[in-house]
Amino acid sequence: MPITAYSKEAAREVDLEQWLMLNHYSIKGDPLLERMPVELREKAARDIECSGCRAHGAMLVAVGRQRGVGRSVSQGHFRFGTAGGANPHHPFCDFYFDEKAPRNADYLVNFASDKSTFTRVVRDLVCRGIRAGHFGQGDIRRMRLWFLDEKTAHAMPLDVTPELLNWCVDMDGARFARELPFQPEHGQMPGFDWTQAAKSEWCRRNAGLFEERPIRVHFRSEAIQRALKLIELKGSATVLDPTALREKYETVVQLSEFAAIYLYHQVGEKPKNHWRIDG
Repeated sequence: MPITAYSKEAAREVDLEQWLMLNHYSIKGDPLLERMPVELREKAARDIECSGCRAHGAMLVAVGRQRGVGRSVSQGHFRFGTAGGANPHHPFCDFYFDEKAPRNADYLVNFASDKSTFTRVVRDLVCRGIRAGHFGQGDIRRMRLWFLDEKTAHAMPLDVTPELLNWCVDMDGARFARELPFQPEHGQMPGFDWTQAAKSEWCRRNAGLFEERPIRVHFRSEAIQRALKLIELKGSATVLDPTALREKYETVVQLSEFAAIYLYHQVGEKPKNHWRIDG
């Protein structure tokens, strides 16, 4: 249920009230959209597309109001559907919703909420970029569709299990154990820990695997909790293989580090928050 969508006629992204104004319909005179002409609703279905995946069949949903008080409890938005009730969004679209999937998605950033710090930051950056003439809404539209195409082209199943992830943590910790290289006669020692010896020997023989690990990947119990939550909620789902966009991610990291250093030199205060992309 996106707050904004793309109008083909206006060639830009608009919210519900903006689209109605462009079509000379006052939402103030009909806040619940009870008297809207059928022709205008039909035009919305033709003109409005989902910003994330080009889905059609937009329906206009009025502002929700609390009974007896009249206070707004939900923002006006667009809803996309088909005559048969099917979900027209692409499965990789940010607005695709699977009714069978758990509703708890606290591992995601909620860009649909005005209360989100990330929402305010992104909105501010986008407005600054448009005012400066660096890009326009058409560019943002093309960027979103490009990302959808990338997710489709580089899709992979999320087949990591909690057991495997916890095993990585266990073995990453075992490689720091300073023990003598294993010898069979060690087994004759009283209370010899065969499990720990096996872990240490495995780490010694496969030291090259640890060297190949990216420096930003940390296998620690406290560092994998969000990953475990993702596996719990989205296990076996099809997701984007992030390695396909490694160059793009590294470029973003370099840009954010440049911005942080520039801010430090401008205001003389070390930024409290650094934008980092790990993995």
